[in-house]
Amino acid sequence: MGNTVDFNKIRRRRRLTQNVKRLLMLALVVGAVAGIVLLNALFVEKGLSVKVSDLIESMGGDGFPTDMPGGIVRDMKGMGNNLLLLNDTNLFLYNKKAKIVTNVQRMSSKTVMTANDNRVLTYETGGKIYRIHTPSQTYEAELENSIVAADMGQDNTFALVTTSRQRVAEVAVYKNHTDSHVFLWASPEDHLYNVALSPKCNLMAVASVTTSGGVLKSVVNLFNLGMEDKLAEAAFEDSLILEMHFYTQDRVAVLTDREYCILDTTGKKLGSYPVDGVEIIGFDFDGKHAVLLTENKEARRWQAILLDDGAKVTATKEMSSRIRDAEVDNKRVYLHTDSGISAYDHDFKLDYSLPLRGISRMEMVGGRVYYCTDEQICILERPEEPKPSSTPESSAAPSGSSESTTSEEEPSSAGPESSEASEAESGDGGEEPSASAGEAKEIR
Repeated sequence: MGNTVDFNKIRRRRRLTQNVKRLLMLALVVGAVAGIVLLNALFVEKGLSVKVSDLIESMGGDGFPTDMPGGIVRDMKGMGNNLLLLNDTNLFLYNKKAKIVTNVQRMSSKTVMTANDNRVLTYETGGKIYRIHTPSQTYEAELENSIVAADMGQDNTFALVTTSRQRVAEVAVYKNHTDSHVFLWASPEDHLYNVALSPKCNLMAVASVTTSGGVLKSVVNLFNLGMEDKLAEAAFEDSLILEMHFYTQDRVAVLTDREYCILDTTGKKLGSYPVDGVEIIGFDFDGKHAVLLTENKEARRWQAILLDDGAKVTATKEMSSRIRDAEVDNKRVYLHTDSGISAYDHDFKLDYSLPLRGISRMEMVGGRVYYCTDEQICILERPEEPKPSSTPESSAAPSGSSESTTSEEEPSSAGPESSEASEAESGDGGEEPSASAGEAKEIR
């Protein structure tokens, strides 16, 4: 008898095959939709296309030192590991190998910049136009009111302090170059003049100033950007707030003309270092340490003060040579004086010193110290140790040996005291410091 065909089994197999195909097609459709959504988030919301383009643009370069582009250097900052240089006509972005990745014109002596790891915001003080630059693109927008101050957050959120038509001043927060703000606060009486965003960009500190009974009063106003009302405030009587920084998510470092202090998000002062009888001429902050530069004009003495994250003094360095600038990181303090640049550990024990002249700016970027002269942009490097001499005659230094040999050898054996002696010689001669060395970096 012939084989019997089971048509029911065949139909079940066909239905199973068709169902599997339908499920596979549905999975492909769902995957395609999810991929489109993900790509949209990466390319549009996160700016991945800009980052890829920026990566391509940032390749190449011959390394530092490199020639100065000309003009008067107004500011230097870091954008990630890249160096931003602002002069009176252009904004330049250099990669780590000294290639100019971006060259933006239409800058001026009034241009101010603030940056995060991948963007920089520029504006003119009193102007209405702000620009956000990446290495490959520039976004520009015009406001109704004049810009007073700005800050760029790490997730590309940015805050703008402006004048106001209805009130005295206002601060608005924007995200990813959108036209509409996501937060707005207007001050009915006080003038607003500084702003800082927290690392997660959900908190904000705004500095305001007013007078009460003829006495100056400055206030740090704290906000949670998810709430309409003010979170807290901290008042400073007869003081002017010079700088503010969130060094953690819930700690704010505040520098006034009378003290350096740490606030929590309730406005409570957690630590303070008063500054009496001297003038604050410089300041740098790396998130964990602060270095404060002061000048005693009557005694013609300059001092660098290192403070920890609780505003407690950990070390001081007094000099008779003018301190023009300072940078600090988790290992060293770098001081630019009339004699050059010296690197110290956090106890102000001298590590090395370079007798450099004509320095106009110094900036720490990506763990490297950059400095500008009239002719070049350079990276600070430890001097090479002198090679040991093979003959007794050559071991004695010739009478005409240069200063650089002395400054390079002394740190390893004599420590900071020998450096202090040479600095005192350069500062106590009765002559005014050379103007070519540049002025102290302005309070940022």
